[in-house]
Amino acid sequence: MTSPSRPIVDDQLDLRGFLAVMRRQIALILQVLVAVALLTALYLSLTPRAYTATALLRVDPMAISLVEASGGSPSAQSSRIDTEVEILRSGGLALRTISAQSLLRDPDFGPRLGMVTRMKTALGWEDAAETFSNDAELQHSLLRFSEALAVRRIGLTEIISVSVTTANPDRAAAIANAHAEGFIQDQIDSKHRAAQAAREVMEAELAATRLRFQSAEADLQRTRESIAETGNAEAARATRLAVESAFARDDWQGIISELESDSLAALVRQRENLRNRLSGELAQELSADDLRATLDAVERQLDQELQSALSALDFTAQTGFASDSALTDLYSRQQEAVVARRQYEQVLGALRELEARAALHLADGRIVSPALPPLSASSPRVMLVVSVAVFMGIGLAIAGALLKEYHFGGITSVQQLRNVLATPVAASVPLVRLPGADDVAADLIDETPLSPFAESFRRLRAAIDLQLPRQKGAATVIMVTSAFAGEGKSTAALSLARTYAAAGQRCLLIDADFRNPSIHRLMRISPTRGLHDFLQAGAELEALADDDASNFYVPDRVAGLHTVLGANPSVIPTDTVLQSEGFRQLMQNARALFDVVILDTPPLMPVVDARYLAAMTDICLFCVRAGSTDQRPIREAFQELPDSHWAIMSVLMGGESRKESYSGKYNWAA
Repeated sequence: MTSPSRPIVDDQLDLRGFLAVMRRQIALILQVLVAVALLTALYLSLTPRAYTATALLRVDPMAISLVEASGGSPSAQSSRIDTEVEILRSGGLALRTISAQSLLRDPDFGPRLGMVTRMKTALGWEDAAETFSNDAELQHSLLRFSEALAVRRIGLTEIISVSVTTANPDRAAAIANAHAEGFIQDQIDSKHRAAQAAREVMEAELAATRLRFQSAEADLQRTRESIAETGNAEAARATRLAVESAFARDDWQGIISELESDSLAALVRQRENLRNRLSGELAQELSADDLRATLDAVERQLDQELQSALSALDFTAQTGFASDSALTDLYSRQQEAVVARRQYEQVLGALRELEARAALHLADGRIVSPALPPLSASSPRVMLVVSVAVFMGIGLAIAGALLKEYHFGGITSVQQLRNVLATPVAASVPLVRLPGADDVAADLIDETPLSPFAESFRRLRAAIDLQLPRQKGAATVIMVTSAFAGEGKSTAALSLARTYAAAGQRCLLIDADFRNPSIHRLMRISPTRGLHDFLQAGAELEALADDDASNFYVPDRVAGLHTVLGANPSVIPTDTVLQSEGFRQLMQNARALFDVVILDTPPLMPVVDARYLAAMTDICLFCVRAGSTDQRPIREAFQELPDSHWAIMSVLMGGESRKESYSGKYNWAA
C-alpha cells in the first residue's frame, strides 16, 4: 500500500483568521495594552515638565558694511543669514547671555554635582564650593545652555528663531529675549569696534596721502620756477658763462650749483671716489688699469652731461624757451600732483562717510517677535506620547498575540493548532470536569453518549473514516501519540476505541507504552503481567494459556472492545521488544481478526518507541493538550513523525467546546 504525502494545509492568515487569533489572544492583548498604558502614565508622571520660549529675529542680508556694500547674489545673501545663525549658536554669545542672566547660579544651567561628589560632600570629604573651578563652571554652564538653546532658520526666509527650553516658562522667555538682544548688541558693538579700527587705518592713510599731495605740489612748483628761470635768454647766457668759468677753474661744485643737476653731482662724487682709490690703499682691491678705465668712463660721461647742459643753455639763450626734457618733466610733475590730489580727496571722502555711518550704530538684525512665557509644556508632549503609546501598544499587542499564537505558549484553539502544525485537526475534545478524583473521562462514552465529550470522539471517528476508508479483510491501525506525557493520549485512545466498539466495530486497543502503561488504570484493572512481559519471554499471543492471557488480554465494559494491557513499566530498552517477531506476529493477527486496531504509544520527545511503531500503523493521531505544552517542542515532536502514514491528524484535548452544536433544539442532548 503506497503512502501519500502529508496533506497540505493552507496556513494563510486571512482577515477572519486574524480576527479569530485576536479573539483567542484577547487576554494577552489586554495585558499588553494595560502594561503600555501604565508605563505611559508612569513616564508622563515622572518626566519633568519643560517649557520652550521662542523669539524671532529678522536679519537683513543686504546690510551695508562700514567700507563697502555686502550681499548681492541670492547665494551670498543665504550665506550671510547662515553665518548669523552660527553666530547665535556660538559659545562667545552664549557666555555673554550666561553672564547677563547670571546663569552660573541658576539650578537649570549651573554646574551639578555628580552622585559620587554629593556623597563625598555629605561625608565631609570634599568641599562642594571647591569642586568646580571658574573655567569648569563656565564649561558646564555653557554645555547645558547649548543643550537648552535651539537656533534655526525658518525655511528660506530671513527669519531666525531663537528658542530656549527650561523648567520655568518665565525664565525661558527671559533667556530667549536676552540672547536675542545680546545678538543685536553684539552687532552694534562689532560695528563700533570695526568703525574705530577703520577710522584709525583711514586717518593714517589720509596723513600719508596728504604728505604725498604736498610733496607733489612742491615738486611741481619748483619745476615751474626752474623752467621759468631757464626760459630767460639773458639768464641762460649768464649761466653758460658762469659754467665755462667754473669749468676753466675745474670747479665742479660751482658747475653743479649753477646747473642744479643731480646727475652731474653723482658723477662728480663717483669720479672723486675713483681718484681716491687710485691714490690710496683701496687701489689694492682692483688693478690700476681697471680703475683708470672706470675713471675714464666716468669722465667721458661727465663731459657728455656737461655738453648736454651747455647745449640746453645755448638753445634757451637763442630761442628764449625751455628744452623738451624740461617740458616733459613739468608734465610729469603735474600728473603726479593730480593723482596725489585725487587720492587725498578719495580717502578724505571715505573717512567722512565712515564717520557718518558709524554715528548711526544700527544693527543688521532686529527682533520681530519677542519671546513670551509659554502656556503649555513643550516636553513631554502628552498627545504625541499618548499617540505613540497607543500605536506602540496596539503593535506590541498584535505582535505578542501572533507570536503566542504561532510560536510561544500553549495551543488553545483548533485554528491555532492547524496553523502551528499545518495539518488537519480531526477533533477538539472539550475539557471535562469530573466530579470524583477516581472518575475517568473515557467512561462518558457509554455513560453519557450524547455529551459534547462523546460527540467529539464520534467526530474524530468520522474524520478518520473519511480520511482513510476501511479496506475489507484488513484492520485499520491507528497510532495515538503526543509530544510529552500528560497530553491526554491514553484517554483519547480508550475513548476512541470505545466509540468504534459502540458503533459495532470489532476494535482492539493495545497499550504499547511499555515505559509507562496507563490503559489498565483508566479501566481500573490491575493485571499481574502485561504484554511486555510475555513479549520479552518470547511467547506468542496464540500460544498463551487462557489463564496467562487473561491477565492482559481482557474485554472492555463496552461490548466489542478488547484490550491488550500493560502492567509494570519496563526497566530495559523497549525498542528491541517492539521489533521482535512476537510483536510483529501480534500486529498481523490483530489486523486479521479486528476491524480497528488502536495503539497507545509512548510520547515522541522522551523516548524512541513511537518511531518504530509508526511504521506498523496506517494513521497517526497527534494529541495536544490545550494551553499546556509550548509550541516549539510540539513542532519538534511533530517533525519526528515519519511520512509513511496514509494520514496524520491532530487532536486538541481539553480545548474549546462547540456549544453551538448543542444549542437550540439539541439543547437536551447536552
